[in-house]
Amino acid sequence: MKKKDLIAALERFNDDDEVVIPLTQPSVGGRACASVNMCSGGIDWDNGKLFIHTEKPVVTQEHLDRIQKYCRRYEKLLYLYAMENNLSFMGQPLMGSKMCPKGSVTRALKEYMKEDVEGYLSNV
Repeated sequence: MKKKDLIAALERFNDDDEVVIPLTQPSVGGRACASVNMCSGGIDWDNGKLFIHTEKPVVTQEHLDRIQKYCRRYEKLLYLYAMENNLSFMGQPLMGSKMCPKGSVTRALKEYMKEDVEGYLSNV
């Protein structure tokens, strides 16, 4: 989109409407968004670009998917740790160490770390 196209699109809206960027994340009620707080022109290699800056960081869906993947994996580690140590998990009592022998968390953590490092290095 060029600046002139943006200005033409903005002319269709009320002067008092807030300018926001939609975010790709779950929300309740109105759509999750970040308010625009500044515009600036690019310099050097970014010359000829108009940057729109937001109050909140805006991330890609790929980044969110990677975070969710890691969260699920490490939640599993917490579950294994709770089982190893006869603790409750998310308020629920678990069957104890017979189902999860000592050392399973350490093995799983090492496995996850190796896979995550290899995955990260292969995406560089």
